[in-house]
Amino acid sequence: MAAIAIVLLWLGQAGFGILARSGYRLVAEQEDPPSLTNRGSMLERGRGASGDYGTALRLFRLAADQGYAPAMTDLAVMYEKGEGTPGDYAAAANWNLEAWDRGGEKWAAYRLANFYENGLGVEKNQAVANFWNTLASSPAAMCG
Repeated sequence: MAAIAIVLLWLGQAGFGILARSGYRLVAEQEDPPSLTNRGSMLERGRGASGDYGTALRLFRLAADQGYAPAMTDLAVMYEKGEGTPGDYAAAANWNLEAWDRGGEKWAAYRLANFYENGLGVEKNQAVANFWNTLASSPAAMCG
């Protein structure tokens, strides 16, 4: 299933958006978390489709609810930027924390460091920001 998702992502980037969207629709109906996340990314970024933040948010949420850490990180970014939903730093921080807990998502840790450094949705705390920066740069961090 992951190989199909990679081919479909390539098709979307290579200008075959209609074909890629159709394939993702079929794969996403089976609720495979990586496919849901890849399809959501295509919609969010407008690759092979116009930017559809609402649908991207829904797909990321479906994959995140199945415990897929990369989808949690994508969902956090949408809450952080207010794409498809009102901006909510606290929700973004919670999704980033969940992404770290589930999969050691490096980008979630970097975002948490930024949130704590600037007091975005959490209480400003430089020591906690430093902790998250250290985790993000550790071998335990996985690139999503």
